[in-house]
Amino acid sequence: ATVFLGSGLLFLAMVFAAAASAGAIAASFARDPGGFVSSSTYLYARQNIAQIFNVYALRMAAVFMISQATLWVRTGVMARWLALLTYVPALSVWGLAAGQGPL
Repeated sequence: ATVFLGSGLLFLAMVFAAAASAGAIAASFARDPGGFVSSSTYLYARQNIAQIFNVYALRMAAVFMISQATLWVRTGVMARWLALLTYVPALSVWGLAAGQGPL
């Protein structure tokens, strides 16, 4: 249950961090539209958002789905075939995130 709760909360924190960074980009662009887009800060901020959301948040979502499916299988709350079917999208999300960046 600890992995279940921790991965869910960490996923939510990653989404909030990416949204906050995107909000900072929007606010900076509103102040100086021409200068900001050509700066290296803009490139860094875009890559930062992409790494947070596409790599780390997706991994936490996959861990959450795997732990949820495992809880379903062990407790018998869901039909066994539905619980086992949950592993398919979880592993595909994990594989998608694994192709995006470092472990």
